Amino acid sequence: MCVVMCPGAIAAEMKPNVIVILNEGEGPFGEKGENSKMENYFRPDKGEETKTGVVWDVYESTLLAAQGRAALTAALIHGKESLQAGVVEEMGWRRKAVTGPGLLDVYRKAGYTSLFYGNWKLGDSPPFDPRSRGFDAALVVQSGHLNHEWGSGGLASVDHQARLKSFTEWTTKGRPVFCLIDDGHASSQAATARMIKDFAVAQMKNEARPTVLIVIAVNEHRGLKEGEAGFYDVLKWSLYAAGIKNEEAKHLAWRQSVRVDKDLSTGLAGLIGGAGELKRDFYFFHQAGWKADAAPEKYRHRGSLVVGKGHALVNGLELYPLSGGLEPDLTKPLDISENQQLHSALLAAHARWWQQTREALYDPRAFSVGAENQQVTRLTAEDWRPSKIIHQDGTAPSSKPIIFQDSLVDVLNALRTDEHYRNTFPAYSGSWSVNIIRAGRYRITASLLPREVSKPEEKALAVLRGGEAFVQWGRNKVQLRLLDGATAVSVLTDADAGVTDLECWFTGQLALERELGAFFVEIERVGDKKFDLKPEAR
Repeated sequence: MCVVMCPGAIAAEMKPNVIVILNEGEGPFGEKGENSKMENYFRPDKGEETKTGVVWDVYESTLLAAQGRAALTAALIHGKESLQAGVVEEMGWRRKAVTGPGLLDVYRKAGYTSLFYGNWKLGDSPPFDPRSRGFDAALVVQSGHLNHEWGSGGLASVDHQARLKSFTEWTTKGRPVFCLIDDGHASSQAATARMIKDFAVAQMKNEARPTVLIVIAVNEHRGLKEGEAGFYDVLKWSLYAAGIKNEEAKHLAWRQSVRVDKDLSTGLAGLIGGAGELKRDFYFFHQAGWKADAAPEKYRHRGSLVVGKGHALVNGLELYPLSGGLEPDLTKPLDISENQQLHSALLAAHARWWQQTREALYDPRAFSVGAENQQVTRLTAEDWRPSKIIHQDGTAPSSKPIIFQDSLVDVLNALRTDEHYRNTFPAYSGSWSVNIIRAGRYRITASLLPREVSKPEEKALAVLRGGEAFVQWGRNKVQLRLLDGATAVSVLTDADAGVTDLECWFTGQLALERELGAFFVEIERVGDKKFDLKPEAR
């Protein structure tokens, strides 16, 4: 069987540029309504075809996807359910794992160059940044996201005109391009749509290179039960093909075979001859979204959905027939005692799936530090794991990540100007897991805001009160006096290679000596070890 566009047919022609766009399902000019959706910008228009000489063939379908853009992106580039890629919740990715080869490896082997463009949600520091995930380059759109706004992790945070120029320069190097675009901002969708269409037209005219464009509307949320979180979203996707001559290659398998988010990865690989069979006996979904300090095993069945053998198993205990496709008919519950063999088969399939999922969720996530080509690693409060500080009463500070820049600015401004807020603000800190690639001497710099902030109001918020500063590297703890007016604290420490925990915090910033964690930390290898002080590797 030829899966998603016949590999042999396309291999005989010039390899197509492949562009995937995740958008909000609204128009390129920000309007709402069916006729204003971004994908309609690529629909065949007789005047446009006459003007450019390019004909776009259009195919449409839907798929079931784990909820959230981070989950969809992970499933797309890793070719597995998002939980098996470690994505537990949309904006709190502290369990996200990076395991095994993925879609971008297939494209690289086929001679493609790959680019991410837009709002990246899977982590800014290695091994979670776009390059570590397999992209050759990344252009990141500015947003309210604190890391992107202040350009951490080496990602390029650039204005719109600059990224249009950079995209054009990157994609005119003579090699076929795979590009993933996550641009849901209404203000820039029109320019993005024009950019992609103009690029495709120019490529077909100048190099006779065909283009395959997939636009996925990611905001069509749908749950299984009213008032409850759904097991999946039903997403509409549209495929636009231009310049592909073989009719068979245009029509195969997409609408019939791409049923869930991970199928998109397999289908895109099949587009250039690297896919396996899409057919499978069972499909697995999970609501996920549990808290970072909750044990995954507790949610093994709770929130799970298994589909197979014409039936669906919900939460490991509820059995339903399918109403069509992969959707359970929740109006017709079945008695498990009368369907024991069916229940056992679905339960056994889920157990096999959970074994792989569990390995991904428990796989320690550690940020790379000290690699040959990586001199500085930046960690932020977005990446916090639970704090290692334990008080005498057995409690620890709250470690809820601060995701958005606006939230961080509001917190710091209130701590500076509102005495009651400062006196009642709870202890608040978190740790990071780091993988020390090379033994050596490291400089650790901790602060409340990045050192490169330039606005006067931001510089004022970065100022620390007098107190104490602490850096805990494994079991080694460094304590320094914190001078009033300082904006950062740096320490030098030696470390052997291995995985360990790091936490940095200040006292004196809150009332009653409560701890306030450093929201930004930079780690830089500055030379070889001078002493034999070892962080305890886990």
